[in-house]
Amino acid sequence: MVPVSNVGKMRSSDKNDSDTKNFWAMNISRRFPLLYIIILAGILLANANCSFALQPEAESINSGEIDKKTVKPKKPGKSKLPKAHFSASIKPHPKLEGAKAAATNGNYPEAARLFDIVARHYKNTKNWYAAADANLNEARCLIKAEEFAAAEKCSRIALDYLGKAHCSDSSAWGQYYGVLGTSLRHQSKYLESDLYLNSSIVALSKEEQVIIYEMAERSHELGLCMVMEGKMEQAEKSFRDSIDYFKRLSIPERRNILNTMISFAIYLNGNDRFSEAERICKEGLELGEKLGFNDSKQLADYKFQLAIAICGKPQEAETLKNCIEESTNIGEKAEGDSSWFFRNIRDLTDALIKKEQLELAIRVLSRSLAFAEKHNLLNNQKIPSLLCNMARCELKLGNLGKATEYVKKASEYCAEHKGSNCGLDVESVRALIYHRQKNWDSELEALTQLYEMLTQFHPNEPDHPELLGTMRRLGNVHFQMGNHKEADHFFKNALLLEEKTKGPDHLSLSTPIQEIGSTYCISGRYTEAIPYLLRAIAIRDMHGDSSKGQYGLEGCLDELSYLYLSINEPDKALPLVERLFNLQDGSSGPAEGVDALSTMQSVAELLIQQGRIEEGNKMQNRITELRKTEKWKLTTAKPIEDPKTNLHLYIK
Repeated sequence: MVPVSNVGKMRSSDKNDSDTKNFWAMNISRRFPLLYIIILAGILLANANCSFALQPEAESINSGEIDKKTVKPKKPGKSKLPKAHFSASIKPHPKLEGAKAAATNGNYPEAARLFDIVARHYKNTKNWYAAADANLNEARCLIKAEEFAAAEKCSRIALDYLGKAHCSDSSAWGQYYGVLGTSLRHQSKYLESDLYLNSSIVALSKEEQVIIYEMAERSHELGLCMVMEGKMEQAEKSFRDSIDYFKRLSIPERRNILNTMISFAIYLNGNDRFSEAERICKEGLELGEKLGFNDSKQLADYKFQLAIAICGKPQEAETLKNCIEESTNIGEKAEGDSSWFFRNIRDLTDALIKKEQLELAIRVLSRSLAFAEKHNLLNNQKIPSLLCNMARCELKLGNLGKATEYVKKASEYCAEHKGSNCGLDVESVRALIYHRQKNWDSELEALTQLYEMLTQFHPNEPDHPELLGTMRRLGNVHFQMGNHKEADHFFKNALLLEEKTKGPDHLSLSTPIQEIGSTYCISGRYTEAIPYLLRAIAIRDMHGDSSKGQYGLEGCLDELSYLYLSINEPDKALPLVERLFNLQDGSSGPAEGVDALSTMQSVAELLIQQGRIEEGNKMQNRITELRKTEKWKLTTAKPIEDPKTNLHLYIK
């Protein structure tokens, strides 16, 4: 590829052409002096209007030296690029209409092939605008055909041709940068993609419909890129910008807003912002009915994401069932894209399992696996993930035998398909089974294998969520084995990495912070444990979180109160126990493994031991009366083990 910076350098053939032109100019000037003056004036005027004004960022991008902070495209003058990118005086190539028709009909490989023929023709005739346009359209078709490396190559060639055409319209450069940035994002070249997409948005400065549309598309692409770079604030801003740009377009041009909105919903669900995701999904479904969805899969995407957003809301149970039924029906009818269907099923069942909707999860998984078997799709790489999710469900229901059977099937699949990453799920669930069996040595072996595999898949991402989760699980198994120093090491390292990504007050940090406090507490390092447990409670309070169970707000309050009892400070424990009681009394009663009245009984006993007999007896009488009520009967408490000796019975 000829770099843009070489445009305009004279070759030997150019010199010969120049001599010939000089010969004819001399003859014309002698025979027709007036005509010569008119022609010369026209040439000078044309040169003044068409002077080479290549944007500084275009030249530096092609030479690989651009700095995102210095990208400041010049304000464009009158565009030298015709709206259709083809001059009216140029006869269109006969293959051009066929290429456009193939692209319109969705035959992107054929369209790309024809655009390539057109581009080569215009390159040979040195019609650089037309060649650039054809290459750009070829790149767009290759992106649709998921040939991203080829699309990148075409985009760079198109930029080179645009430079040779001496284009001074920054909005044109912006469109070309955008396509290159998109092709790079699909190849996971996020830093370079970020650079080109930002340059595209800066360059697209005109208030024309086509430019606003390009701004909307590039902002969407930039948002996806920011998510992969872990830049969540920038990602959210880009998604919102894209939606705002689309809303400024006319109705026919606005349909692609649905793509941005579903990407935004996926982002929100992925960050546990389910209420916002629910709102976006419902707004998108309403808008889709007016504008018309691009295809049935787009509608299914909205139904899947809405189901994920509302699966924890009892009042939305009927809507949830309808969403699951409709999205699954569409997915089973989707032709040629089973990976898309199984990926959505995996995300949905992950959410259902997390929200304890196990019956629904098993129903969806059973139906999906039956569909895969019926249509001979068992070679799809998403299948072992579905099998492992089925194992997770059975494990939560206490069916260790069934869980082991599903993991075995998934493992056999992985053995047949070497090179896939399905082994990650297998080792993860196998470790959970060993955890339930309290086979700590085998769990440690499985988790160590999982950690090594993850580091190979994410060599430059030490803060990848799966790596962090595995580090915490390694800390947990060391904790169970009594290796408190090793547990402390894994918990602290995971916390430090996650703080860098999410900040010190993110809600998801409350659990690993509690785990560190638990490690210190069990190993007798009470003064070190207290700040961590207080911090975990403060973070949950900051976010209005009142989650149940050992690894929610209830667990934090219960554990800290036990710690204060252990150091003979019942006055500090009592307000925590009262708060825990109010939480449980205001809901359905004590959660599994966390019972406010059991902790309150320990406070009463300690008060009596300290000689505060009247206070202790009064509290015991209160407990006795509460235990007579339906909500607080001992049979409903379901204590599993003394949380003072085993605080880490959890399933990720």
